[in-house]
Amino acid sequence: MKGESGQDTRHADGTRTGPQRMSYGSRGEDSGTVTYSPGQTGDPGRQGQGPDPRKTGDSGTKKQSVLYICSRNAGRSPLAEGLLRGIYGDRYEVYSAGFRPSTLNPLVRSVLEEQGLDSRSLYSKTLQDIPPGPFDRVVLLNDQAEDGVSLPPAREYLRCSFPDPVSGSDGNDMDLEVFRSLRDMMKEWILEEF
Repeated sequence: MKGESGQDTRHADGTRTGPQRMSYGSRGEDSGTVTYSPGQTGDPGRQGQGPDPRKTGDSGTKKQSVLYICSRNAGRSPLAEGLLRGIYGDRYEVYSAGFRPSTLNPLVRSVLEEQGLDSRSLYSKTLQDIPPGPFDRVVLLNDQAEDGVSLPPAREYLRCSFPDPVSGSDGNDMDLEVFRSLRDMMKEWILEEF
C-alpha cells in the first residue's frame, strides 16, 4: 500500500505505508497526518544557535544531517542511528535522541555487531544532548511527538512508525529475535529512503 508521499515503509503490524512528511509550521489536521512546528512551545535557546551538525565528509562536501527521535532512545532511534552511520556514514552525520530517554538496550549493540557495525558511540540521549540543528531531516520513529515538546529545526520532517522492541524486553532469546526483525525492517527502509 502506498502512503501519501508515494513511498513505502513498514508499520509495527507488518503493513506498508509511506513515511509521512510533516510540513514546517502547520498542524495539518486536514491532511490526516500530524505535523509539527519546531520551537512552537517556546524554546528560543535552541533554534539557530550552536554548531552546525553537518560536518564535512572526506569528499569535501557537507554531509546531510539526520536526527532520529523515539520515546526513550533505548531501541528504535539508536538502532536507526547505528544503521545509517554504518551504511552511509560517508554521506550523513547521524544523531538520535528520545523524548524521555532511559538506558540503551544492550540488544541494540548485539544486533548491530552481528552486521559488523560499530555501536560503541551509542547511548541514550535527550534532545538537549544533541546539537540544536538545523538538521536536514528529523525522523520521528513512533506515532507522534510528545505533547509540549518542540522538535529541533529541520528542512524536512518524516514520521515512520516502527514497533517498540524495548517494551517488555528482558534480554531473552525471543527479545533478540524481535530486535533482529526490527533491524532488518529498518535496514530495508534506510536503503530505500536514503
